[in-house]
Amino acid sequence: NSDSLMHLVNEMLDLAKIESGNMKLELIQSDIIPFINYLSESFNSLSEEKKINLTIYSEIDTLIMDFDANKLTSVISNLLSNATKFTPEYGKIIVHIKEIKQKEKNYLFIKIKDNGIGIPNEELPNIFNRFYQSDTSTIRKHEGTGIGLALSKELVELMNGTIKVKSKLDKGSEFSVMIPITKNALSTS
Repeated sequence: NSDSLMHLVNEMLDLAKIESGNMKLELIQSDIIPFINYLSESFNSLSEEKKINLTIYSEIDTLIMDFDANKLTSVISNLLSNATKFTPEYGKIIVHIKEIKQKEKNYLFIKIKDNGIGIPNEELPNIFNRFYQSDTSTIRKHEGTGIGLALSKELVELMNGTIKVKSKLDKGSEFSVMIPITKNALSTS
């Protein structure tokens, strides 16, 4: 309980820092693919415990780019934690990584898709709002604080990226994160 409370306090402090304009990116330049694989694989034991099939699939082997390791960890961990929380036993979670090009810019694209309980259509416009919690009884029993997705959205936007969701009730959810690829930070390789 104390760990959960500390995590919640840190998320609230991060939101306050972003709101006040005091949160800055701490960029490194490195290969992001093994980093995302490692993060995703850290959810293996939790998914195995719930008998959930977690698949990590990357269309590219390497991608050297600038990223903030702590902030990206927060985003991916939150999305995978939610996917695990809302996916029933014997369900599936897929992490799909690729590079895409849009309007002459290259982006890292990360999709986290599950076949869990899904989100009602009328709830979708609100899920990135702070402290928003669904009124749907199936979702209420997995209740959270309503901070994780709001923080994830703010962090992705701080990285000049976008986060989107598609979901169908009783079919699952799909969160897509797009982050522009830059190579301006100091290289760690």
